[in-house]
Amino acid sequence: MIKLLFGLLITVFTTFLGKKLTNKFSQKYEFYKAFEKFNSTALRNLNFKNGGISEFYGDDFGNEGFNSFVTKCILGNEEISVESILPKFLNESEKKEISDYFYEIGKHNFDAERDFLERNRLFLDEKIKELKEQARRYSSLGAKLGFSVGMTTMIIIL
Repeated sequence: MIKLLFGLLITVFTTFLGKKLTNKFSQKYEFYKAFEKFNSTALRNLNFKNGGISEFYGDDFGNEGFNSFVTKCILGNEEISVESILPKFLNESEKKEISDYFYEIGKHNFDAERDFLERNRLFLDEKIKELKEQARRYSSLGAKLGFSVGMTTMIIIL
């Protein structure tokens, strides 16, 4: 009876662990969706209001991590690097892409800024498609592998 209970506990733990380890794919997807919404809002704001980021940076972009990042980035101290306040689930190249974006936004004339935002819109659309596929593929895989490892361990224990 104890072995069965211990085996079930291990199965639940490894399933949870597998799901948690692959959760970064869905977090990254949600973060980039919010980033795309920010970029679209900036483009729309530039085209119709000809205003700056300060007019909309406090909006909700659908992801708490991204909202917090934007607030820290816009209101933050100039001495703090953008990479240091980005979430840990992003890899180094993604952190560089995002930091380059926030270093460049708002530093061009109207036409160059519109081109910059439009290029980033296209880039973000492709990135979101890629991340959606990764999230779909790997998120459930972690739970399944964790469950398999747990069941295998339970069978070995019994």
